[in-house]
Amino acid sequence: PTYGSVWAKNEEQVWAQIQPGVFVNPTVDANLLWILASGPFNLSPKQTVPYYACMMFAPDDTTLLTEAKNAKTIYDYNYNPSGLIRFFDAASNTEEVGQQNILSIFVSDGSDVELNGQNINGVNQVNINADSTTSYTLTTKGVVSESKKITVQFVPPGKIKTFSVDNAIVELGVSDSSFINWSASGGSKVTLNGVSVPAVGTEKILPQTTTQYILVAKGLTTDTSVITVQALTTDKVNRALNQKMFSSLSVDGNSPKLAVDGNTSSYWQSQPNSAQWITVDLGKTMNINRVVLNWGALYGTVYQLQAIDESKDTTMLLTNNNGKGGTDDFGGFNVKGRYVRMLILSDNYSSLGCRLNEFQVYGKLITTDVNDNNGSSIIPKSFSLEQNYPNPFNPSTTISWQLPTGSFVTLRLYDILGKEIASLVNEYQNAGVHSIIFNTQQLKGGRQLSSGIYLYRLQASGYSMKSGNFIATKKMILLK
Repeated sequence: PTYGSVWAKNEEQVWAQIQPGVFVNPTVDANLLWILASGPFNLSPKQTVPYYACMMFAPDDTTLLTEAKNAKTIYDYNYNPSGLIRFFDAASNTEEVGQQNILSIFVSDGSDVELNGQNINGVNQVNINADSTTSYTLTTKGVVSESKKITVQFVPPGKIKTFSVDNAIVELGVSDSSFINWSASGGSKVTLNGVSVPAVGTEKILPQTTTQYILVAKGLTTDTSVITVQALTTDKVNRALNQKMFSSLSVDGNSPKLAVDGNTSSYWQSQPNSAQWITVDLGKTMNINRVVLNWGALYGTVYQLQAIDESKDTTMLLTNNNGKGGTDDFGGFNVKGRYVRMLILSDNYSSLGCRLNEFQVYGKLITTDVNDNNGSSIIPKSFSLEQNYPNPFNPSTTISWQLPTGSFVTLRLYDILGKEIASLVNEYQNAGVHSIIFNTQQLKGGRQLSSGIYLYRLQASGYSMKSGNFIATKKMILLK
């Protein structure tokens, strides 16, 4: 067990979450959750408390609270009898052909420990490589006796894991492009429209007509997936469709994403207050010429439409002082921007907020050149941190990430207990695809790393109108 500080967004959240066995966010990473040693604590933000070095992952607050409700009460720090399972987890909960995995084990001193009936050391990392779904049961005996089971799912060759397209609609006549991304299980033979491709890949596409892309993976099983990309004239391309959305507070179950899903029966509903707004990120810079608003029964009576460019300079598109609901269709603009924001100043039922069924934006693409290492023009649609490759690795591996806008980037490496090992990147970077090669033999001071699970964490700051940072963490395995 170690000590450190934890934090939460506000005092109410701290009080709700910091209880025996509840997970909270430590300062090392908003994506890493640690098990508290004791409690409850009535804390103000950033007050220091002890925590155990036991780690789990949660992608959002909903998962966090769910894990908290299901959390097992943790023994007090000063009570450390033999037989306690402090940590038992797999580096990955799935296995594929050619993939190596590691079980990490940490139990209290003086324990008798068995893994699937075989005696092992209480502090251990066990290499596993199964060709079928396998369960691993850790049992301990001592002053107390405990048992914990982990099941690692085997993904057979021939399984498509992901198949997506950045933009399912491209504009004709301006070399508008998109990217198809896919991944298949290890050992798969994969084709895209009949052409052999790697099991994991990305391909830039420039369709001149509406085109189907068919991905087929073959192995112990066969899997097929189809994506259709439409090629349309400028006036037919709704640039807001399925793009990123930001908004003021929403009514539960009515997020801003529902205003750009292409379904007029779903809607975003704002919380009733004096500052209601919704913003769409078009993903690329456009000459915006038309905005269409499809309102529900609750609508804005006075509102403004604004275009915002990548430098956050704002241009007023219009002010409507006589909103009557239904469909508002505004055209005739010729304004450069990447974001379109609506500020709702007044609505027809002030106690209920507003309902926006669809938020559509039309405009002509402004081509911009951002080159990757191969000289091709790439502007990623969203931020992402990729899984390092190869993984497991020894001694070097490549870590890649994508930035849709210029950002200050930090990339740091941690051990399994959350202690920082190295700062790999700490600089401003332009939009584009970036990568580094991490080599364990090039650490400062000649430091040597042992086999095990490590964490790498990317943070990109100041990239959008929404407060906060892009933060992502992934696990990697060093196997000597």
